[in-house]
Amino acid sequence: AHVDQRRAAVGLPPLADYLAGFAQRSGGRVSDGSREKPVPNSPPLTQGLFAAEDDTRTAYDKLKQIMPEPGPAGLPFQVACREFCARFPDSSYYGAVRVLAARAWTRLREPELSAPEAWDPTDADRDPKLNPEQRAEIAVTVATNRASRQAAAAGDAWEEAMFTSAAGALRPHLATRYAKDYLVRTALALPPSRVIPLLRELYPDDPSVAAGIRALEQIGRPCELRFTALDGRTIDLRDYHGRAVLLACWAGGIGSSTANARTMSTLKDLIAQHSAADLAVIGVSFDRSREAAEKVVAEHGWSWPVYFDGQGWSNALAERFQIKSLPCYLLIDRQGILRFRGMQITTPTAAQRLATVVTENPPPAAP
Repeated sequence: AHVDQRRAAVGLPPLADYLAGFAQRSGGRVSDGSREKPVPNSPPLTQGLFAAEDDTRTAYDKLKQIMPEPGPAGLPFQVACREFCARFPDSSYYGAVRVLAARAWTRLREPELSAPEAWDPTDADRDPKLNPEQRAEIAVTVATNRASRQAAAAGDAWEEAMFTSAAGALRPHLATRYAKDYLVRTALALPPSRVIPLLRELYPDDPSVAAGIRALEQIGRPCELRFTALDGRTIDLRDYHGRAVLLACWAGGIGSSTANARTMSTLKDLIAQHSAADLAVIGVSFDRSREAAEKVVAEHGWSWPVYFDGQGWSNALAERFQIKSLPCYLLIDRQGILRFRGMQITTPTAAQRLATVVTENPPPAAP
């Protein structure tokens, strides 16, 4: 409503002028909506996740709201994505649906991975109808899922498998923002000596990757931090020397409630395995609302201090340590040296790292 009046208020030309200029600059035409309609003689639908009378936006919105189930129960979603793409092959939502299908494919099990017939969610990274970012995401989704399955079967480190598989899959997509963000995010959970040379090889002059490398270079160096906790306590990491410190980063509104509950349960179990004289825990809240942060603390009965500044993903620790995904953890040893960082505290690798920093250089026994 009143779009031209609102555009003028911020110094923009009428929308019609902008659209005409956009079409001229791009060498195309403003869409008349014909691509959002079913192609002639579309085959009848065999699933009930969206209906024949739905336009592309309605059908896509319905698919986007579905949480595909694992195993055979997830096959109807793949059928729905296949029928959407056959029904609306030129739609502006075509690529987005192919991304949804690839993500849902990761929840299937053998032998469902090869079904349904005439539909392969894993080949969309070669589909010219998708934009470069979509192709990059699908290439990573498929490659890392396969690597994760293989790592689980072989007992290998999950973080290493994710980075190695992503680096291989993304070489044709290095110019995309998705590739850079994903590689930096997964690299930050691995030893710097393992990943920094490859990041420099792939992105010798990229500022965002350089920031990730600087964060990696902090591992093995003293880690200083001083702040006022959510409950008003003044926290200084120098006061924790002699104990290992676990920085657990989270946000109450990010991720499913089941995943968050599993993370918190794992944290409590790990903490219970070590005495307060050996291990201290500091929470880092990425919530923007103090009420949301306090709700999480109350729900889980936390007694440890929590860093909160209300800046969400823009908080000072996120920038300093280049935290790109949640949950995330950092481990500091008894001498105050940042030793490890990782994504999931629920993994065996995280438990092993925690045991390492706790058992190294224990304080001398009292006489």
